Amino acid sequence: MSSGDRSKYSANVSTDSALRLAEFIEDCENEQDEISTSDENIQKIKNFLDVKFNTTSIVQIQSFCATTNDHSSLSALNVNLATLIKLANRYPQLHQSIKFLVLEIISTHNVKVFYRCLSNEHPGVANPALKLISQIVSFNNGVFVDEFLENFDLTVKSFCDLMYPTKATAKLSKNGKSFLTVRHNMVTFWINLCSNASPLTRMDLLSNNKKINSGWIKYITEFDNNSLIKRTLQFFETKVLNEPSFRKMTKCKLLGDFTIGKFVELYKISDIKDEIHKLLLKITTDEENGLLFHDYRTYFQNVPLACLPSNANFNNNGVSIQIADQKFKINNKIIYNILTSLKPWSDTLHLKLLISILEHVPELNALTTITYYI
Repeated sequence: MSSGDRSKYSANVSTDSALRLAEFIEDCENEQDEISTSDENIQKIKNFLDVKFNTTSIVQIQSFCATTNDHSSLSALNVNLATLIKLANRYPQLHQSIKFLVLEIISTHNVKVFYRCLSNEHPGVANPALKLISQIVSFNNGVFVDEFLENFDLTVKSFCDLMYPTKATAKLSKNGKSFLTVRHNMVTFWINLCSNASPLTRMDLLSNNKKINSGWIKYITEFDNNSLIKRTLQFFETKVLNEPSFRKMTKCKLLGDFTIGKFVELYKISDIKDEIHKLLLKITTDEENGLLFHDYRTYFQNVPLACLPSNANFNNNGVSIQIADQKFKINNKIIYNILTSLKPWSDTLHLKLLISILEHVPELNALTTITYYI
């Protein structure tokens, strides 16, 4: 190892472990976001991780670099750690060996290292740190998520601010390089965290971190590239709509008018139109997994009472809306708000969505007669 490489880890702690880690990473290959290495290197890494002194030394170096504001060394180490954890995730024989290192990294006495890293003002430090914790929460389908959340304070202001774009974010996004921004890595981390959390924890993350979640959705159209937008849409479909343990009312609260309203705006991005149309169709017309509530009311004037639904609650429940000077109660207010936001005269997919909604939601066809049974 050259003297220049050794200078990265100049500290009052042993640097040999960090240097050996760097050597292991150099022997790995990255192809199309997949990482691999030889069986011989895997065995060397396993032997290295099984010696607790090595892992403890790495965490000490990480802490020292953060304390002394040695940003260059800290970023280099975090990049190598993220790569190591990603590699270990692929090779089951490393799962047990990597456990002690990860738990040390996110321990209560070391987690403050990340608070020093996570700032919009230093993307060169924040991005490697975000990639590291992203790999940690993704490891082995989220085996470390609970420990991470137990020790990491999601309400730290500087952390929440990472969702909000800066001037640098705007400039990089304009030049087609949004993947280099802190926001991009923050969104990726948040999706990975929520995806790998248990359903109950996921519901808590999406319900009780309003600043993070609002920042995530608010700027999706302006600052996220198509690949990241598609990941966001896929997350809401697979981890919210298709989550069997979530009741429909829970799904309505987790999505809400604000999020769905921003989704409708995505129609203006040509490469996203098909994906967002598919998702909104599911939201508005799928009674099993979407947000569509079945309506048991009858929509004919002068219908005999014997033909009305036996459960009067179906006729009395709903959310009040007002059109002109008339008030109505409807079961599908979120879908109604989607309907009123569409511009079918200027967009073919808007028109197709509108027709599908009216075919599946009779109460939105019958607002002029619904008051007869309220």
